[in-house]
Amino acid sequence: MWLCCLRFPLLLRFRAGPANAGKFITSGVWSLCRHPNYLGEIMLWSGLFISASSVMKGVDFASVLSPIFVAYLLTNVSGIPILERQAMKRWGSDPNYLKYRASTACLIPGLW
Repeated sequence: MWLCCLRFPLLLRFRAGPANAGKFITSGVWSLCRHPNYLGEIMLWSGLFISASSVMKGVDFASVLSPIFVAYLLTNVSGIPILERQAMKRWGSDPNYLKYRASTACLIPGLW
């Protein structure tokens, strides 16, 4: 939840700056990963499952499919792949973006 609270004011402040028009953000949580919004979404659904799992019995544990499905969709279908393609179309010729892309985790800092 803290991730969501941190990123919105940072993004709004970044977008409000006239000097930032057409640029990509690399500060704040974006210095750790390129898609903090999707990381937050996956963490939210995983956290809900984990917190509810203490009272689950039997077939209730099948609800683990929900955070797994959300993670799959965001990392393979609708979220990250689309934004990564759009970013490459928009900033793919910018050496600063390519450096940022090479040095910043896609989703999980230090892993991927």
